[in-house]
Amino acid sequence: NKRLGGQCLRGDTMASAAAPNHHPAALLRAALMFNQVSLEEGYVSVDDDADGRISLTDLVNSCNNLELGIAEEALAAYHKEMDTNGDGYVDEGEWMAAMRSPQGLEDVLRSRGLDANGAEAGSSGLATATTMAPQDMINTIAASLTYNKLSTDEGYDAFDVDGDGTVSLADLQKAFETLELDLRPDDVFAEMKGHAQGYIERAVWNQMIQQADADKVLRSRGIDGSEGLSTQSPVGLEAALNNVAAALRFNSLDLEQGFEAFDVDQDGRLSLADLRTAVRTLELQIQEEDVAALHEAMGPDAGGYCALEGWKRALTTADGSELLRSRGVYLEPEESAQAPIAGGPDGGAPEPVRRAADVIAAALAYNALSPAEGYDSFDVDDDGGVSRDDLAKSAEMLQLDLGPGELAAFHAHLAGGGAHA
Repeated sequence: NKRLGGQCLRGDTMASAAAPNHHPAALLRAALMFNQVSLEEGYVSVDDDADGRISLTDLVNSCNNLELGIAEEALAAYHKEMDTNGDGYVDEGEWMAAMRSPQGLEDVLRSRGLDANGAEAGSSGLATATTMAPQDMINTIAASLTYNKLSTDEGYDAFDVDGDGTVSLADLQKAFETLELDLRPDDVFAEMKGHAQGYIERAVWNQMIQQADADKVLRSRGIDGSEGLSTQSPVGLEAALNNVAAALRFNSLDLEQGFEAFDVDQDGRLSLADLRTAVRTLELQIQEEDVAALHEAMGPDAGGYCALEGWKRALTTADGSELLRSRGVYLEPEESAQAPIAGGPDGGAPEPVRRAADVIAAALAYNALSPAEGYDSFDVDDDGGVSRDDLAKSAEMLQLDLGPGELAAFHAHLAGGGAHA
């Protein structure tokens, strides 16, 4: 029997005189699961000569030691399949990509009398981090989000521990520790294609969490998943358009005023960056891929900019009333444009507006200015009103720690879509 540290890798339950119908990856992964060995540990174990890479000889020796009954020709073909860069060896990244979810794994486990976690059928042990399949780990993450009443996007932000806008492997490790999730960060990171960019993309995260079976995990722990909020925000272009329409309706903005509010850099046209910033500032529950679809629906020109006509065309038939009603907001059709501006359908000023107000109030207090004196001071062009340009210039002169999105949100909150606050 082959040993991994002090642990003996058993091949007896997995042994087969011949394995013509099973892929070598499925057989080898099943053996690792049966022995409660993670993919990382398995890589070290299969590296028979301990040179930090897996040669064909290493693979053949390991499978023979485990008595998996795989012909050398099949192992040679599989080694070549794993060796994607063609250097004659399998590195850890290639190993992880090939072994994390091999086709036919469940069939191999069933044929050997093992359950989906690699344990002998009828055993009372629960799945652990070393035995749990990658999809089961993603199901567990989705269940955690449901239990904590977080949407997929909110979950991504929560797992972005260092707040840099992406979920790295280090973020995953820290998040698992904080949430006390007994999961393998490396396997989850690989399953969510994190190695390609060095981080998990939001779109990949959203897709995999939405497709995960959170209810299965919750039920296994005696929790009714229906009691929590769904991890899935409404998806698709129609949902995105309705979200924007709901925000405009709630803030009593017509389409032209809405276009000006979403035009964050005030260049008279709407870029994808403008749209992303506005969606984030207004805290709209629109997923990243749907923001891109929304921008495309507005007919951008060759430079990637949308005109007012495209904005109007896309939003003319959008209806945010149902979304508003689902959140307890009922507006009459004749309601005037004097309704208070808020951050979005959830009500209340969003965090960027509150932060901007705090920073500006602190600057006025530091300079011993009353609100009225501060208003006059911020009216840079002395036209009797504070425009977005006035606000931006004042922030720059006072060296306020506020970004363009925060300033735009603050102005929109006060001006109600007009030119001046």
